[in-house]
Amino acid sequence: MAMANIFQAIRDSVKLYMNRRNIIYQWLCEEGFLVFTVEDIPDDIKNREMKLTNSQAKYNAEQWDQFTRKYNNRDFHKSLHNIIADKYGCL
Repeated sequence: MAMANIFQAIRDSVKLYMNRRNIIYQWLCEEGFLVFTVEDIPDDIKNREMKLTNSQAKYNAEQWDQFTRKYNNRDFHKSLHNIIADKYGCL
């Protein structure tokens, strides 16, 4: 369910903040998405930058298009399973 919320946020051009140790954060960054860290929140609040800029939103939308062409459902689940198994040695 969390992944569905993350993907919906990307599709809705929401500025995502995640812990940099989160494996999903690392994976999304490797896939080219703009994802911000929870450490960025205080400065973003101070600077009133809690939303993606138009160019950042456009960039993530383009990454989403590439991402959905790269992974079909079966490949996506297999890739996610492999990432988690490699990181945690389980599954």
